[in-house]
Amino acid sequence: MYYEGEVLLGKLHGKGKITSPDGGTLEGTFKEGFPEGEATVTLPNGKKYLIEVANQKLIRKKLISPEKPKSRRDSTNPWKFLP
Repeated sequence: MYYEGEVLLGKLHGKGKITSPDGGTLEGTFKEGFPEGEATVTLPNGKKYLIEVANQKLIRKKLISPEKPKSRRDSTNPWKFLP
């Protein structure tokens, strides 16, 4: 793991970004070593989530990229080649 950001008394505290060995990232605000508030998680496969954390607990998670297509028949569907 690699951390780039603010530190207070040896702990992640303030704005920062954690990068895992597989390329995944968590970017947001940290409090006493843990994510706090809204953060962006990017997985190695490229999927990106907006998460909210409070008191070291995940409150919500929302996929923000890539967005799912509304319909397989939609002409803007990037997966339109699928049967």
